[in-house]
Amino acid sequence: MGVLTAGAVSAGGVAMASPAWAANTASPLGCGLYAKRTEIFGSTLRGYGDRSGCGDNDKVNYLWVRVMKHVAFFPDIAVAVANTTLVSNADLAALGQCAGHGLYYTMTSDSRGNAVESDRSEFC
Repeated sequence: MGVLTAGAVSAGGVAMASPAWAANTASPLGCGLYAKRTEIFGSTLRGYGDRSGCGDNDKVNYLWVRVMKHVAFFPDIAVAVANTTLVSNADLAALGQCAGHGLYYTMTSDSRGNAVESDRSEFC
């Protein structure tokens, strides 16, 4: 099968990057970051992400999971954040409140600059 890579496309003069989740093709057995689609329970948003399949000697200084709200033509905003330090593998859940109607997604990132995003979901 082919491998998806992140790239950039232009739409009406505005450059848009391909979502980071599109580039995450690591197998469950390989070391990688994962971001699960954001869920909603009442007005509480939950984003689940992890770093898994990594060896004990392959630690990152920081691991973050954020629930993000898409904001057109501006930087997206974090409505929930969970983090941990000095880990090889970890599961994290970020919980936060709705910040109005819009598109939300989960982003998992580490201190090495790696990041993945889930699909976006419309909530609130």
